[in-house]
This record gives sequence, C-alpha cells and structure tokens, in this order.
Amino acid sequence: MNEIIKKEPTEIITPVDEKTIMEYLDTTGLTKSLLSKEKAMFVNMARLYGLNPFKREIYCTVYGEGQYRQCSIVTGYEVYLKRAERIGKLDGWQAQITGNLQDGTLAATVTIWRKDWTHPFTHTAFYTECVQTSKKTGEPNAIWRKMPSFMVRKVAIAQAFRLCFSDEFGGMPYTNDEMGVDAPKERDITHEASATIVPDDAAETPNTEAKNDTPAADVVIQLEMLLTKYGNQLSGKPYELAEEALRTGSDAEVIAMYDRVVSYLKRKGIQVGK
Repeated sequence: MNEIIKKEPTEIITPVDEKTIMEYLDTTGLTKSLLSKEKAMFVNMARLYGLNPFKREIYCTVYGEGQYRQCSIVTGYEVYLKRAERIGKLDGWQAQITGNLQDGTLAATVTIWRKDWTHPFTHTAFYTECVQTSKKTGEPNAIWRKMPSFMVRKVAIAQAFRLCFSDEFGGMPYTNDEMGVDAPKERDITHEASATIVPDDAAETPNTEAKNDTPAADVVIQLEMLLTKYGNQLSGKPYELAEEALRTGSDAEVIAMYDRVVSYLKRKGIQVGK
C-alpha cells in the first residue's frame, strides 16, 4: 500500500515543564513504581525533547525485578511525523510495502523529501530484521502475527524519519514497536469507547450510517493516519482508546473504533472521507 502525504508546518515544538511531567507520573502511579534514576531519566527525556506524556508522546514500562529490572522509555512513531512537519523541512513522504511474508521478503520502504535537500532520502526495513518475537517460543508477538505489513511499515517510518532528521531527532526515544514493549492486555473496549467519544444525547440514537465494509487491514492504516493527522483534536481519552484498539483490538473493534473516531471528528466540524 502506498500513500503520499504533504503538509506545511503548523506550529513550533512546545516545551513541556517539569510540573506537567510530574503530574503525569503522579496520575499514573509511576511516581511510586519508578526508581529515582528511572524517574529522573523520564523527566529529563521529556523536557529535553518537549514530549508531553499526557498526549502519549512519551511513556515508560518497567519489567523484571532486581538485577533483571528494565525500564523502557518509548515514544510513538507519529511523534516523528508531527515533529518533522513542525520543523518546516518536510516536503512529503511515501511508504511502500513490498515482498511477502511466506518467502521472507516482506519489507517496507520509506521515501522522504526534504525542502533543503536536492535528492530524496530512502530507507528500507525488512520484516525478518525487525519482527518482535516471544522469548519463550521464538514466535512473532501477537500484533506482529496479526498485522505483519502494518508493523514493519511503522518501524520503517520511525527509522527513516530518525535517520533523515538525525540532527533534530538524535537521542529521542525509540518507538515501542522497535523496542518490543508488550502491548496492554487484551480486553473488550467497545462499550468503553462508546461511552467516551459518543455524546450522551446520541446514546439512544440508532446508527443509520452505512456499514463500513472496508477490509480490516485498510481500516488499520486509515485509523493510524487519522491519529497522525488529527492527534491534537483527539488528545486525551479518545486518542488512547483508538491507539489501544489498534494494538490489541479485534478486527471488528478496530473498524468500530474507526467509525467512532470519524463521527467524533465530524462533530468537531472535521469531515473525513471514508
């Protein structure tokens, strides 16, 4: 699947103060669960790169105990896209999937055009080199089994933008897809999503819209693009639920979430074509 996206810069990078970061750590309970050095690392990383944890631009996960304890600080690949746009040097980009999983040739190639470069930058990520596997079985993780093309594409985008904008993104956290951070445990989020991004006065209104018959794999891409393009309008719980649906939801839940996000944006005066 190909897509070419061109945008003009919208705003400069906004600094994040320590108070906001500490409020996030307190709200999520991480203040008590993180060691002093882990908390300091998280705070410094967020402040240095202006990453707002409340917008899911940075978060951390802790594994293990004692000498096996590991704290992973990660970001989402959409952060790279937004930052590249705000810098003002991005002149478009394209992501292309090639090969197939069966013969081990599945790969994603990202081409980025910069306004200050005469030639495009191209980067390819291969599924065999970036797939995240279970330490116990050696098999691909659930999300990689379910959507291999989608996942290798996400990794390729993050790597490409980090390399193409090395001066701006050098030292920023890697994405969860690259770090192999486990997704949250699966649960049914359909009703929770309805209560969150559907207004009370619409709760009893029958759904008269046509059923979304778009293949689930395409809806995944479309929903990801909505989160990337309208992240500010969807910040908070709607964004988190949509992101969780992408990571852990069934095909039906992803499609339902896409429809809800489209309806949510429509109520905000933003028309999204299906």
